[in-house]
Formats: sequence, C-alpha cells, structure tokens
Amino acid sequence: MISVIVPVYNVVSCLDKCVQSIVYQEYTDWECILVDDGSTDGSGLLCDRWSERDSRIRVIHQKNQGVSVARNRGIEESCGQSLVFVDSDDWVEPTYISLLVENSKDADLVVSGLFREKVDGGTDLSCPLSDGIFMIGPEGAHFFTQLNESYLLYAPYNKLYRSDIVKNNHVLFPVGCSYGEDLRFNFHYLEYVNSIYMVNAPTYHYMQALSVLSRRFRADQFENDYNQWCIRRDFFVKKGMFTKEAQTVMYRFLWGIIYDGLFLYPKLKDVPEGYLKEILSIPEVKDLREFSDVFHCASWIKKSVIYRLDFVFKLYFRFTR
Repeated sequence: MISVIVPVYNVVSCLDKCVQSIVYQEYTDWECILVDDGSTDGSGLLCDRWSERDSRIRVIHQKNQGVSVARNRGIEESCGQSLVFVDSDDWVEPTYISLLVENSKDADLVVSGLFREKVDGGTDLSCPLSDGIFMIGPEGAHFFTQLNESYLLYAPYNKLYRSDIVKNNHVLFPVGCSYGEDLRFNFHYLEYVNSIYMVNAPTYHYMQALSVLSRRFRADQFENDYNQWCIRRDFFVKKGMFTKEAQTVMYRFLWGIIYDGLFLYPKLKDVPEGYLKEILSIPEVKDLREFSDVFHCASWIKKSVIYRLDFVFKLYFRFTR
C-alpha cells in the first residue's frame, strides 16, 4: 500500500481538485492522509467530507504548526510501505502513483517529471533525462547532476520514498526553518539511498502561481540559500560525484545566490552593517574565478565579487538607491 500525505492549510478553493485527482488514480491500493493544520476557511470540513466519501481517506486535525509538522504527522500516522507527498494546492495525473510504483522495485527513490503551472497560465516542463535507474556514486554523477540542475530533487512531491528508510532513520522535515525544509528532508533521505529510478514523464502539476504570489522578503535569504547550497555541494563531494559538470552547475547556482544576496535589500539604509562583507567572505568565492563564465551579469559585479570589493557595492547602492 502507498501512503499519500497531503498537508492542508486554508486551501478551500483548490482542495477538491487536489483530492479528486488522488481519488481518480489508476493505482488503487493507497491511503490518503489529509493533515488539516488548523485551517480557518472551511478546508477542515472539506477534508471530513472527502473521508466520508472514500474510506481510503483519513483526516487528522491539529492546531496550526506549519507544513513540516503537518507532513511529519502524516509520516507518523502512515501505514504504507511507500510514501508519496502531494501539496494541497497542486494536483496529479491519473498515472502519478502507478508510474512511481511500477519503477520502485529495485530503487530506494523514484523521481518523475512535473508540470510547473505559471502565473500567466503557461506551463513549464521539468523531466529527468531518461527512464532508468542509476547508482549514487561516481558512475551516477551525470544523472544526479541533471536532477539537481532541473530542481527535481528539492521538493517532496513527484517522488516515491521507502517508508522503512524514512522511519528507521528518523528522516523528518525540520521544524523551525523559515524555508528550505524540503531540500533538507530530501538530502537527509539521500544519505541512506543507493539507487534512484528516473521516470521520464510529467505526472505532477505544481501550482507555481500561488507560491510566487506568496513570496515575501526574507532578511535571511542569503544565509538560507547558501546553507542549502553547502548541503548539496557536500553531498556531491561525499559521494564522489563532484565532477567538472557538477561543479559547473553548482557554481552557477552559487553565483545566483550571491547575486540575489547582494541585491536583496531594496534600500541601502536597510542593509545591515557588515552584510556585504559577510557575503563576499564565504570561502567558495576563491573558486568563482574559474567559473566566472557560467553566470550572466555585469563584468564589474563579477570582478567585485571575485576580489571581494564590498565597498564597490556600497558606492553603487549609494548613488542608485
């Protein structure tokens, strides 16, 4: 049996579409755990109605504690041999579970493709390079790099996890993170993974619109993004997968993280003392010279980063903000 875990919080307008897409799965041996995280808009009542309509649906009501606590509660209450996550503002294709299950026999993790539903109504597609299994290690570095480059390893959806690995190793979503808990959960799980099966088919609809609209200013954005980058880089190195291709991808990400951090604050007066110097003091800056061509931005920005010239950015902000 597959346990489908859905954290629910104030999504009354889209919850029916989400749950209905689970009920209509071609694969039928599943339980769906709806964790109502203290909703105040009627979402909890909708959850109860669905549990009355389908005996495979269970509902847990709890006070609002955040998505990590909700997912962890779902894990704790789950009975399936495998775990699948669906966010309550998303929906899935009828083949979502079946394709994941069909390819899980010899793999510790199964990853499928997804549709990224955009604000303007368009759709972007992200998929693994091909169908097939690869081992975590030097021989699988190319495929692991591609999954990272395509952002397919960061969220818990579009994946099938082995319940025994999760529960025996206490792999849980960290509580108290401002954001980035998904990546930390996945890379904790990956510590116990030997093989990954890639499904070259999009079966999950990620509703990017709601995420983009709810995005807000975070003073700790650089610190969080950089720490997550280090988690990924350290895993590549530990598993012998930090090839030239992987380095190119990862240092492109790092350039973007530094760029976003430098230009994060809208006004110079809001920039904390020492903030710019702190960004430019990370040890990996010394490696960026070798990868200066992998990221597109003004040459003066690249040179100022590489030579750690925080005063240049202060002067720039003084005359432009």
